Amino acid sequence: MRPCVGLFPAGGPRAFPEHTARDVSHLGELLRLFWSAVGGDSESAAARGMRLFKANLTPAQLEQYEQHGYFELIGGDTGRRYRIRRGTTMNIDEMDESGRLVKKWCFVPTGNLVAGDVYLAQKLALELFETEARVIANAFPADAPGVRYPLGR
Repeated sequence: MRPCVGLFPAGGPRAFPEHTARDVSHLGELLRLFWSAVGGDSESAAARGMRLFKANLTPAQLEQYEQHGYFELIGGDTGRRYRIRRGTTMNIDEMDESGRLVKKWCFVPTGNLVAGDVYLAQKLALELFETEARVIANAFPADAPGVRYPLGR
């Protein structure tokens, strides 16, 4: 078996034997079948990300998100209450027992991810790795300028 050292043989893309092109001609159809099985090739990455995110919310969280554009969760380590809002920067609020904003948090996963993937990563991080997430997150005072919205919404 030859080692895989690059995409093309030494002579470049034209160096592939003609039979190789026939051998891989079925890959397009294979990819279409794969994407239709995992969400349809007509569904955008953003739509798939939102579908996955919403599938991982509790019924109460989904209702909150659909009605108000945010959902609340309890941190897995401290029991603190968080609100994750639409938007992918400074979109995490820490709330006190009476529902008042205490602090704003900002952390996002590495990569160019769609909003649904970011929300899901933030949710899971706070529920499963809250302490570690808070260590890497940027914290802002409750009255920090930025996104302005009514808390009761």
